Amino acid sequence: MSDILTVSQVRALAQVVDACDREVPVTWVSGDATLTGTIRHLYVGREQDVREVTVRISGTFEFTYPMAAILAMVADGEMALDYRR
Repeated sequence: MSDILTVSQVRALAQVVDACDREVPVTWVSGDATLTGTIRHLYVGREQDVREVTVRISGTFEFTYPMAAILAMVADGEMALDYRR
C-alpha cells in the first residue's frame, strides 16, 4: 500500500470510518445483486494501518471486507453509505 494518501482518499476514508462508528445502513452492488446491510466496526490492531483493516457488514448475513475494497466500492459508486440521507 502506498504511503501517500490523496485528499480524496482521506475524505473517503473518513466517510467510511464515520459510517462504521455510527453503524449506518449501506447498500452495494455485488455482481447482478444489490445488497443492503449495516456497516459495523473495524477489526483493527493497535499498530495497524487503518487502510489495511477489515470492515464488518451485517444484515441477514455477515460479510467482512478489506478497507481497500470498501474504499474502491465507494469511489466507484458501487456502495452508498447511510443512504437514509
